[in-house]
Amino acid sequence: MAHGKTKLPHAETERLREEFDNLRTDFTSLARELKSYAEHEERALGGKTSDRVVALREVGEHQLELAKRYAADAGRVAQTTARDHPGYAVASAAALGFLLGAFTLRRR
Repeated sequence: MAHGKTKLPHAETERLREEFDNLRTDFTSLARELKSYAEHEERALGGKTSDRVVALREVGEHQLELAKRYAADAGRVAQTTARDHPGYAVASAAALGFLLGAFTLRRR
C-alpha cells in the first residue's frame, strides 16, 4: 500500500500546531502540579514515618530491657537452685541431654 503525502491547508496545520502547543503546556503544568503534590506527600509521610520509627524504637528498647532483666533473674534462680539442690541439677542436665540426643538421633 503506497502512502502519499497529504497536504493540509495552512489554517488546519496552524490549528493542529496550536493544539499541540496547548497540550504541551497542559502536560508541563500537570507535571509541575504532580511533582509538587508528591513532594508535599513525601514530607507529610516522612514526618509521620519518622515519628513512628522513634516510637517503635523506644518500645523495642523498653522490651529489650525487660528481657535482659528477666534473663538475669532466671540466671540467678538457676544458680540458686543448682547450688541448693545439686542432685536435681545433675538429673535435669542428664534428662536434657537424653532428650536432645533422642531428638537429634537419626533413624537408620
